[in-house]
Amino acid sequence: MFNFKKIAACAAAAMTLACSVTAMPTSAGTEPFAYIKGDVNGDGRVTMQDHDAIVDIIMARKAPSNKSWGAADVNFDHKVDPTDFNIVGLYLKTGQLYANGDVDGDNKVTKKDVKAIADYVNGKRPFFKKQIILSDVNKNNMVTAKDYMLIRNYHFDYSK
Repeated sequence: MFNFKKIAACAAAAMTLACSVTAMPTSAGTEPFAYIKGDVNGDGRVTMQDHDAIVDIIMARKAPSNKSWGAADVNFDHKVDPTDFNIVGLYLKTGQLYANGDVDGDNKVTKKDVKAIADYVNGKRPFFKKQIILSDVNKNNMVTAKDYMLIRNYHFDYSK
């Protein structure tokens, strides 16, 4: 059974932490935001605090900030739900965190990942099964140009 006072205190703490997160452009400036998926509080590590913050986001049903929401949406399905909670829990147990579009396994989706997906779609390179699973964001059991566009457009602003 949940202790309501403890949950409320954790939610307040998580909201405070999450609202203090700011955008961090990469040094190369190649992506608009560089953050570790699952690192909801922005301290550079995925810890039990982040796991608890995901619960708080789920219970509050609103995002504290775009950056925290992005970090909490580990599987890139545009919502923070028990699946994200379970993925971060698995990471805390095994040390491995997987996110849709992260085909090189560095815990973030970069232009390098997007290019690799484009190359796979165009038949220029093979993928391992795990990379195919991570690239198939619309879950139709194949990686297509639609998956490429969904990942690219979700992570990068190509309107400029």
